[in-house]
Amino acid sequence: MIVVDACVAVKWFLPEPLSDLAESILLEDEVRIAPEHILVEVGNTLLKAHRARAITLDHARDAVAALGRLIQLRPVREIADPALQLANAVGCTNYDALYVAASERWGAALVTADAKLARQLCAAGWSGDLRLLGS
Repeated sequence: MIVVDACVAVKWFLPEPLSDLAESILLEDEVRIAPEHILVEVGNTLLKAHRARAITLDHARDAVAALGRLIQLRPVREIADPALQLANAVGCTNYDALYVAASERWGAALVTADAKLARQLCAAGWSGDLRLLGS
């Protein structure tokens, strides 16, 4: 089982660096999970792409709908408090800490394309299974 963060998931729908590696995750026979707020994070990124005329609104809507089929969404309420504590300890955003807390709560590796988050976790001595896309 793996936790996929928004930095990885958005690469499934927009051509970005490392999109090919992100897409290869979809071919793996591994359960993909994420806190339910991933829909908001990915949706916001897709909305920005639409406003920049990079994609249509229909593409953004279809992508958000598909995201819920590509991963199992987990409730934020179960990890909200540990995430807040993690964000404070590590120095990352609460949004990012939700993925870390999900990894801890459900015993899954955290897959991210966010090098800054990976550095923050390593600097804080986080002992979970961290997989940085492209490294």
